[in-house]
Amino acid sequence: MSTTYRTPHRSLKSARSTKKAPSPPALRQGVPGIDGVVTPLSEPYQGKTVYRVQFTTPDGTNCVNYVDDARPYVVFRTAKGNHVVFHLESPDTEIADTVLDAARRALGKKYAKSRHVELTPDILLLQYCMREVDLAAAQARVAELNRVLQGTCPNLFLQLAPFYVYLQEKREVARYSEKDHVCVGCRFYETLVLSLCRDNTIQCMSSIELNVHPDGDVFISSKTDPKDEGKKYNKLLRSVLMMVAADIPGAIRVESTAKNPISAWLLIQYHHATIVGEAAAELAAAAAAAGAGPMTQEIIRQFYAKGGPDAYLQLRVPLDARNAEAAHAEFMTTLGHGLVC
Repeated sequence: MSTTYRTPHRSLKSARSTKKAPSPPALRQGVPGIDGVVTPLSEPYQGKTVYRVQFTTPDGTNCVNYVDDARPYVVFRTAKGNHVVFHLESPDTEIADTVLDAARRALGKKYAKSRHVELTPDILLLQYCMREVDLAAAQARVAELNRVLQGTCPNLFLQLAPFYVYLQEKREVARYSEKDHVCVGCRFYETLVLSLCRDNTIQCMSSIELNVHPDGDVFISSKTDPKDEGKKYNKLLRSVLMMVAADIPGAIRVESTAKNPISAWLLIQYHHATIVGEAAAELAAAAAAAGAGPMTQEIIRQFYAKGGPDAYLQLRVPLDARNAEAAHAEFMTTLGHGLVC
């Protein structure tokens, strides 16, 4: 006698796995002194209070960020891996449930981990710790160049520091990036700034901002106060940059977005910059058609005239011995010819 074994019938509903809706990330109000420390700087910037936000990340990194109150709340992960919310102006004040719920909903989305993110118009997610860079050799070079500079212009000096240091020193500096809210993830207040300043005043007339990336690229942008243009300040700073950047550990090359033909030509003529990106082929063809061989200032001028106010060039400059020597020669020449003290 044979026996047939049957598999018990299972309904389609029970056979399928039931998908649970993802629960919102764990988040609570931060406890000052335990989860993090929020400290206002003594000097505002363009009417906004700037805060130093310090906390320890899950991997044990001591993280420091500088943010302003354009967004009154910040969120970050603590050493225990929890997300916490701080109110910048009043860290001890109880945060409304509506704010906490909004942060939880926003945290449920996916974000790039390499930059800060605006969760809502009022809440900033801090995801990046500024990499500590050993500036000892670069600062020594700045001090050496200051001694030479002040032999010709005793009232001028060079400074290399994060932007928040300029705020703390109540020093005004012309910057290419004027407002934090233009780019939430750009570490506006931590940006390293090389500037030329006047002694006995609060003014720095010209500056170059440096964003040092782990892959060796140093991205720069520069600005000179309009009333100080034509005094060779930007030219002097660019020569200093090529010497100082070479002393920053890991720096390999400078990447610059030149918004005007003068900046572009200075980098090409004096610092052996190469043009990269979409415009490289166009300009190479223009030089070949003109029988000019190497690039000329007139070809660069025509490129910008054709492109209008939005024209720019991407330039790459290697940080090598040849450029360091050329930069030093340009620095000495600018000191002796044309620099307005």
